[in-house]
This record gives sequence, C-alpha cells and structure tokens, in this order.
Amino acid sequence: MSAPCGPSPPQKWRCAGPRRVTLAANLLDAHARALDGIRRRILPDDGVEELLSFPFAAGESPYRLKGVAYRGHLDYVQAHVPGGTAAANAALTDPRTRKFLEDTTFLASSLYDVVPLAVAGIACGKATGMGFLEFVQKRTVKQVEFDTDGVYRNLLALVSPQAVIGRMPQLVGQYTNFARTKIEWSQGDVIVSKHEKIPRALAPWWVTVTDTYVRVVLQRVGIRKVDLTYDKPVPAGVSQGVPLVDVTMTGILE
Repeated sequence: MSAPCGPSPPQKWRCAGPRRVTLAANLLDAHARALDGIRRRILPDDGVEELLSFPFAAGESPYRLKGVAYRGHLDYVQAHVPGGTAAANAALTDPRTRKFLEDTTFLASSLYDVVPLAVAGIACGKATGMGFLEFVQKRTVKQVEFDTDGVYRNLLALVSPQAVIGRMPQLVGQYTNFARTKIEWSQGDVIVSKHEKIPRALAPWWVTVTDTYVRVVLQRVGIRKVDLTYDKPVPAGVSQGVPLVDVTMTGILE
C-alpha cells in the first residue's frame, strides 16, 4: 500500500512518484529496537524510581484509567504469577498500594488511579523473573483478549485498512484520562498522532502498553504488518509535582 503525496507531510516522509520512501535515519526497523530506544530516551530505568516515589498516595493520583485494565491485570496475575494475586500483592513494598489493590472493586468502565497498576507490574516482573516492562508487554497481549468484543467489533465494521489505521489514536486513548490525543497528520496509510501531558514516570509503561495493544488489535482484525515508531519525548511542563512529556507516534501500514 502506498500513501499518496499530500500537503504538509511529516519531515520523516517524502514523496517519490507513486511510491512512499521511508527515511531510515528517522525510523527504527524492529519492534524491540523501537521500544528500547524510546524508553531509554525517557528514563534509563524504565521509570521505576519515579513510579516508586510518585507524589500521590495509591488511589489518589489524578492520572486514571478504566477498571477493565485492572481486572485484566488481576486475572492474568492469578493465572501466571507464582502464588497468584495474594503473592503478588504481598511483594509490594508500599502498604498503601497493597491495600488499594486488595480493597478496591474494579468496575470495568470506572476510572482508577493508574500508578498502582504500573507499580504492580514492577513487583510482578520480579516475581516472574522478567523485567518490569517485559512483564507489562506480555500482560498487555492478554489484555487484548480480555477486551475482545467491543474493540474488535468496532474496528471490523470499518471498510478499509486506511480507515482502521485512522482509528489507532482513538484506540490508544480510550482507556485513560491523560495522554490527550491530537492528530498531527493523516493521509492514506500513514497517521501521525501526538499524545500530550503523559506523566514522565509513566511514559515507558505507556509506550509499552500502547505499542503492544495496537499491534495485537490490528493483527487480529487482519492487518499483519504495521510500523509504529515514536519520536523523542518532549518535556511538557510540571503539574502538581509531576514532570510531563508529549509523545508523538507514527503509524504506517506496509
């Protein structure tokens, strides 16, 4: 598939007759390299130190996501972490995070503080012998299965791969009340979206979840090859003691 030449394309693209040319200097050609590169450019330790010292008690952060993600996490942990949720919660160093996870009844469409979910991923990674974000990536694949019907039904109703890729930013933003999405450029099989005001501590986690979720969903609706890349995060100020960043994502059907 090729993207037609159009007005004001991103700098990483140029038109050459009917063929789109990728400038290799601006795109990483492997999934793992893309993720590792963006995460290193945000925080060298995948955000662990900042997550563990986040300036809000568990449950009180204004950065929130839908309870379906917590429900998917708890189901996955019960099935795949030695000792299940009890052992995973016991491994948490902050008793407030432990209490939040043990005492909260998570409703699928309600919004909850996202930070305890990310922090739980740190403990679960250790419990399973994986790195923090390796665990998050594997769990996110299962989250897609947990979410199936609504996501897939809406995407399958679209008539073309180009229409599907146009929905990617909305797919990314449907779970959280942060990472506000802005379409920077869209034409043919290329879309560039900017995701604003992401807590820097959460950015490596957010990139991992977003990248994995979008790839798996698109594959399951029949799109076998999609290239997702991320520009270097841009500082976006500080809110209530939390450094924020903007992340720009480019999606290309190949």
